[in-house]
Amino acid sequence: MDEEVARRAMRLATRLYTQRLATQPPQLQGAIIADLMAMFLARFPSELRADLLEGHVATVIKMIPIRDQQLQRAQEGEKPNGEDKLH
Repeated sequence: MDEEVARRAMRLATRLYTQRLATQPPQLQGAIIADLMAMFLARFPSELRADLLEGHVATVIKMIPIRDQQLQRAQEGEKPNGEDKLH
């Protein structure tokens, strides 16, 4: 994922999460995210899905520290913007 795609994705995810998911219980949030991933994977041939899912999980793992930092800053009063770098 290139830097511009990462920035756009994080901005959109921040907006979707704060406007729609944040008020829902964690179990429902997880179910929604799982269903979104299933919808995404269903568009691809079945033989590609495991590799795509593996790549997705690797990207999620890379993004967790970024979101941790954003959450910490938000708790300190800074407004989240989804602009942090993905490395």
